[in-house]
Amino acid sequence: MTSDIRKATAEDVAFFYGLDSMPRASIRAMVVEIEGMVQAIGGVSFTIGGPVAFMSMKPGAEKHPKAIMKAAKEIKKHIYSQFRSPIYAVRDTGIESSDRFLRRFGFLPIENSEVYQWLPQSHS
Repeated sequence: MTSDIRKATAEDVAFFYGLDSMPRASIRAMVVEIEGMVQAIGGVSFTIGGPVAFMSMKPGAEKHPKAIMKAAKEIKKHIYSQFRSPIYAVRDTGIESSDRFLRRFGFLPIENSEVYQWLPQSHS
């Protein structure tokens, strides 16, 4: 299996979601290619309420957990690290491990909700 993690292009987003289902927000993202096909996309979308982290996967992408975890680390390193404000994420309650996944990358739940928050590291 060959995999590649790289910055997402507008063409990647259009191909992954389809032209009719593309996110309406501006995004900064990375993709996971497995055997030359984009299988996952993740990063930050910019909405009125602030930056929101996301990860979307094609069916079967979960069969490649090492590539997904490596991509999440790259997203944190190259995208999250550019923010000086909190980034939010909504836990997918349909995925049992989503709480553990979010916590592993520094997101903490906001009291009594499925919304999590990542705070930038202090640079003082």
